[in-house]
Amino acid sequence: MSITLKKLCSDTETKYSLKLIAGKGGMGNAVRWVHMVEDRQVPDFLHGSELIFTTGIGHIGRDSLLEYVKRLKQHNAVGVVINIGPYLTEVPEEVIEYCDRENFPLFTLPWKIYIIDITYDFCRRIIENEKLETTAAEAFKSIVQNPKQGEKFFPFLEQQGFGRATSYRVFSIKIIRSNKNITEKFEENNHIKLWNILAKSMFYPSAMFVSGGRIIVIRQDVSDQAAAQLTTIMDAIAEQKGIGYYMGISTEGIGYKSVSRLLREADSARKSARVDECSHAFYNNLGINKIIFGVSDKKVLQTFADENLKAICDYDAEYNTDYGEILYQYLMCDGSVMAVADKYGLHRNTVNSKIKAIKSLFDIELCGERKMELLLAFEIKKILMKQTEEI
Repeated sequence: MSITLKKLCSDTETKYSLKLIAGKGGMGNAVRWVHMVEDRQVPDFLHGSELIFTTGIGHIGRDSLLEYVKRLKQHNAVGVVINIGPYLTEVPEEVIEYCDRENFPLFTLPWKIYIIDITYDFCRRIIENEKLETTAAEAFKSIVQNPKQGEKFFPFLEQQGFGRATSYRVFSIKIIRSNKNITEKFEENNHIKLWNILAKSMFYPSAMFVSGGRIIVIRQDVSDQAAAQLTTIMDAIAEQKGIGYYMGISTEGIGYKSVSRLLREADSARKSARVDECSHAFYNNLGINKIIFGVSDKKVLQTFADENLKAICDYDAEYNTDYGEILYQYLMCDGSVMAVADKYGLHRNTVNSKIKAIKSLFDIELCGERKMELLLAFEIKKILMKQTEEI
């Protein structure tokens, strides 16, 4: 389902004299299927991402063809092939200009070539690619779940264009609506669109699959800038579809063996994004959260948080005080009483008295290493609380 138009048409100029005359910028988009459409009104039964063939029998006049191509674009077709012959002897310049401007691939096919031959060939390639895509996804799943056993897939992945010494980056994504995880259903209904956003590449094959209630995307040679651009596009899609999402983006690693580690990084970054209530996070930017998410035993984290914060949290619950929140903000504001007072609209003397009470009641000295321990405990507490609500 995710073969790109460039790959689909890789040898067809020689084999079928299929010629790209406009819209080169759209050649990296994925092709779902091929379809014949002669109706100038362009029927609504197109699902999107189809490559359209036409003999031009329904297009009399230059304006008619331009309108037809525009409607194909509006219906999210991936490109159009015009069979040059008795019905259309040439492609008008305004149609070429439109396709170039909109990055909508436009091909010509000589009349002597039977459309049935090339469409059959394309359909076969699409189906074969879908099988290979599934196999590549299964190979990466095996590598992630059991790196040693996954080594047997290395020759297959290399044969499919996944380089042994290439730089890889992993994305971990959950799609949310009304505080529910709708990842699997959303990916099923929007596979091609997500592929074109997250996984398409003009140069390297990619893998995208759903596992554990999240979308996993494995890309080769993706810079920080390119990854950031993907988040901007995802933001637009989320707004359009009325959904939310959390996406974690790993660092770069070399070769297949790095993918398992990169997925752990991407998952940690995604969880951190949820904790901070933002749409995405780069693992490189997690700071101290790298250490917290790197601890696999949650009991260790819970014990550390309880040792440092349980007394103050229990006191707040029993006496309806806000000492825990005041202490946290005091630490976050680097001990600035004025900053805490401004944040809560309190007098600085009120904040001072609360800090003194905290020190006295809980025998806390707010200096040096102790401050670091308390901040770490607060961060652990926040993360563990969010993880219990994991969608």
